[in-house]
Amino acid sequence: MTPRLSTALNANQLRSHPTLIEDLFDRGKFDTFSTELDLNLQCTHERSRLGQGYLKSVKQLVEWGYDRSLSFRGAALMPFRRDHLPYWLGGTGGKHWGRPKALTTIEKREKLRFCIQSPIEEFRHRVTDWAIAHEAFDCDGYVRSTPWGYGEQLLARAYGYAKEVNPDVRLFYDDYLVPSRADYDGLKKWRSIFGAIEQINREGRKIDGIGIQVHQPATTPLLPLLLDLSWIITQADRLDLVVQFSEVQIYLLEEVGWQKLRQQQLYKQLWQVARSRDVELFSVWGLCDRWEYLDWTRGGLGAGMFDLRGDRRFGLS
Repeated sequence: MTPRLSTALNANQLRSHPTLIEDLFDRGKFDTFSTELDLNLQCTHERSRLGQGYLKSVKQLVEWGYDRSLSFRGAALMPFRRDHLPYWLGGTGGKHWGRPKALTTIEKREKLRFCIQSPIEEFRHRVTDWAIAHEAFDCDGYVRSTPWGYGEQLLARAYGYAKEVNPDVRLFYDDYLVPSRADYDGLKKWRSIFGAIEQINREGRKIDGIGIQVHQPATTPLLPLLLDLSWIITQADRLDLVVQFSEVQIYLLEEVGWQKLRQQQLYKQLWQVARSRDVELFSVWGLCDRWEYLDWTRGGLGAGMFDLRGDRRFGLS
């Protein structure tokens, strides 16, 4: 099976460079896109002016894609990492957006319900795939604490809220893979993830698939990465879960020839894995280098589907 090809896009890019975006989407042969973190920021702001701004931007993107027969993948409605949470909820994202606020248990649950159900209901007739929880487990396999609570029961509640508002929607869990090495077991976290999914689905299917995120430098050893991916896909097949590569970013540590060649090789190997293992979606993290989501100091150098000149990379076909 050939995976659907996807990328991340935001409304600012579309507003600033509409002709270029149209051209790149056409030449890239994308049929799906996502906005990644825009929706969780909108939701946690509820009906604030800033929240409405995010909602309006996402609506524009979804309608733009719908008019062009593109699918939209909703992602990260329930962030767990502190840098993905707004400051007023105890996170480190956007400190100018408000002050931290103490919430009662009931208020937390109602806020969580709103954050999940509001966008699913808003885009009921446009979006059929949603990643609810995002990076809920740390590298040691423990569930991260959040303002909404802690543990696998919290995950079950979140996916239950999503099914309440739209029983027909497909729900995904997204998390990243750090390949195993001599001093690190990259699958420890994923064992916990599959254990949680199995437990949640035992009482009625709520999670339909997983989104695997691969953000690695071009210097990454290939074999451990492929072995870990194979194990994850095999476990997902055992649980009858749809598999998507929800974020793929192989970045350069230095803009030198051998790393560019290695980068291309890694992308092609991951694409071949996706094709041979019936991975449904392959989402390149970044449309073009001029709009890198991560700056080069954190790993965003030269990882877009298109370079600064607009030339296509990677040869994914």
